[in-house]
Amino acid sequence: MGNRLYPPEVQSKRARDSYVIERAYECADMGRFCNWLDIEQHLIGKGFTTARYLLDGEPIRVALDRQCARAILKRKKDAEQSGIPFKEPTTPLQFYDPMSKSAEAVRNQYVVEAEKEPKA
Repeated sequence: MGNRLYPPEVQSKRARDSYVIERAYECADMGRFCNWLDIEQHLIGKGFTTARYLLDGEPIRVALDRQCARAILKRKKDAEQSGIPFKEPTTPLQFYDPMSKSAEAVRNQYVVEAEKEPKA
């Protein structure tokens, strides 16, 4: 009986790490996650505990945040064109500051920046 998290062809540590990173980018493409931290928490919740160290680097975090923003903006545009309400994904402030008792949430910084750009 193998590890149920990974397909049978994913055996080596390197292959498992690549598999987790691929899942992270798939999550970013969904437009349902605010940023890398949301994705990390999701993957850890699914049993991919290595996500904590695999996503521990500025380049991958920036790449995931930017991909999340592109996907969020696409979902928002599609929803607006279809007349469907859109709820932007956010990250609970407690993910950043465990001592925070605030119910505030943090938005994806690249979505915020895109909204500030003049419309063409």
